[in-house]
Amino acid sequence: MFPRDTGKRARRVRYLHTSYEPRPMGGRQVATSGNVGHYRRYYMSTNVVSVLNDLVETSNDGQKGFLKAAEDTRDPSLKLLFQNRAEACAQGARELQDIVQRLGGKPETGGSMAGALHRGWVDVKSAVSGHSDHAILAECERGEDAAKKNYRQALDKDLPADVRAVVERQYQGVLENHDRIRDLRDQYAAAKS
Repeated sequence: MFPRDTGKRARRVRYLHTSYEPRPMGGRQVATSGNVGHYRRYYMSTNVVSVLNDLVETSNDGQKGFLKAAEDTRDPSLKLLFQNRAEACAQGARELQDIVQRLGGKPETGGSMAGALHRGWVDVKSAVSGHSDHAILAECERGEDAAKKNYRQALDKDLPADVRAVVERQYQGVLENHDRIRDLRDQYAAAKS
């Protein structure tokens, strides 16, 4: 058989089973003696915060992308549309940041590296294409494709019902954005022909 382990490992195991753990992401302090649910809640809380922070980055990328599109377009109606979409993305990010804080996490404040690279690519492409509204709409649609993918991935995760409802509502907004941008892109392509 195995010799009895009376060293550091045994003390650590005993400590884990008989002590109080630090608060999980702002939650209540819970005794861990036989409390597997505590670890599950802690894991779920940190996982949910991570998922929501990814969506905050996605929303911030959308806001920055739409503001850049509003700056580059010559069409006043597109400029207004892009500004409104940017504001909607900002509101979505704030809503998600509030949930992250409520869960005891630290909300993201910036966008993603992929979003920054995409905006850089849009700048290069716009310089070559002369900032055509069709090209701007096509790039906005690509950005919305990325947002759709990120929201779908988030909805595949194990989220609490109240958080899932917010993410699903925002996902519907992303789908509506995408379809509207796609339809406008098609209209500008037909007018260009």
